[in-house]
Amino acid sequence: MKKERIHQELVNQLQTKIIQLKKQLADIEADRNSETKSSAGDKYETSREMMQREANQIETRLLQAQGLLDTLTHLPKSDGNTTVQVGHLLETNRGWLYLSIPFGKIIIHSHSCFALSPSSPIGTKLLGSQVGDQIPHGRITYIIEAIY
Repeated sequence: MKKERIHQELVNQLQTKIIQLKKQLADIEADRNSETKSSAGDKYETSREMMQREANQIETRLLQAQGLLDTLTHLPKSDGNTTVQVGHLLETNRGWLYLSIPFGKIIIHSHSCFALSPSSPIGTKLLGSQVGDQIPHGRITYIIEAIY
């Protein structure tokens, strides 16, 4: 599995998510602007308030997605280091791990990889480890087989 392919897939998925969230915000704004005040003023105000809450939630998710994309685009390039650092792709006995952003499982050509944050519990344990190291995490032990 190539690190560049995983990285690009994450970028693509985040960009798609950002586009979708921006469209949802635009749709809410259009709905809010097209709604007219009726004689049932409370119903109108309640509806507008619900739309505003939904817009706020979408804006929060949009900011999070944009922050993840920014973090991803500013990851350090691999320098041939033999110890695990942020931005490394790891081949382990339990599968592939990309120490980058908290994204979760991605599948590329029927192979799965987990993108995880270096500040996650397992991410902090992985940092500084080397090929052959055994990293216990709960009931699971990860053995680092390769670092890319």
